Formats: sequence, C-alpha cells, structure tokens
Amino acid sequence: ANVATTKYLDKWLDGKRPARAREDDREVKIIKRMVRTRQGQQKFRNDLINTYGARCFVTGCRELITLEAVHIRAVNKKGRHSIRNGMLLRADIHNLFDRGQFIIDNNYVVALHPMIKNDPCYRDLDGKDLRTAAQAQGSPLPGLDALRFHERTHRWD
Repeated sequence: ANVATTKYLDKWLDGKRPARAREDDREVKIIKRMVRTRQGQQKFRNDLINTYGARCFVTGCRELITLEAVHIRAVNKKGRHSIRNGMLLRADIHNLFDRGQFIIDNNYVVALHPMIKNDPCYRDLDGKDLRTAAQAQGSPLPGLDALRFHERTHRWD
C-alpha cells in the first residue's frame, strides 16, 4: 500500500479500537536535536579494552556489548581520557558508580552504599577485592587519585 492508503487504514483501524487502547498506544514522535559529543570517546574505550582486558572491572563480566568506558573523574569535573582515569564497567554497574552507590577504596575493595547493600543483585560485590582479578589478568589498576576524587564527591556520611 502507498503512504496515503496506509494512513487511511491506520486511521480507520484506530477508530475501531476502544478509547483505552488508543490512549495506551500513543504514537511515538521523533524530534531532531543538536547534540554535543565528546571527541575521543571510542579511542578511550578501545584503550581501556586493550589495557585492562575486555571485562568489567567490578563483576568480571566479559560480554563486550554490555561494557562501557567509564571516566572515574567525570569529564565535566576535569576528568581526562586517561587509562588511569578509566575502567570498563557493565552498564548497570556504571550507573551505580556514577550515582555514588558504591566506591572503591584505597585497597581496591568495593564498598556498597547502605541503600543497595542488601539488594540480591549486588550484595555479593560488597567487600570484593578487585586486585585479585586484575593480578590474575596481569592488568594494571585504575589510578587511586581518580578513585579518591570519586569517593570525596560521593560521600555518604
């Protein structure tokens, strides 16, 4: 069917559906926006993969499609595309890290925020020593200076 016929049929079919169904099934509208992008993000990710191995620094997950390049000290807080300022994290772990729901201490041990400490998805991470996996992989560790900055900006006291 051509575009005009398709629109006509859609309108006719929509009229045959109950009002509640039409409400729940609203049309998706697309708008155009101008977006500022950071230069070098893909290279930063590739550098992290090559340096630390293609695994989540916290969970060990190796599913590359789920891994994101994380700036420990955020770019908007003068963080750089530096290996010492980065790590690969699984997407959900990245979100928790950015929101300060866990920190990595001076000994590279994970400390979960009390709000998620008992969550069955994450509780096993509390107290996890991240040096063990890094040493087994022969990988370096992210910079403590960046991790301390993250901890200071997400204080729980």
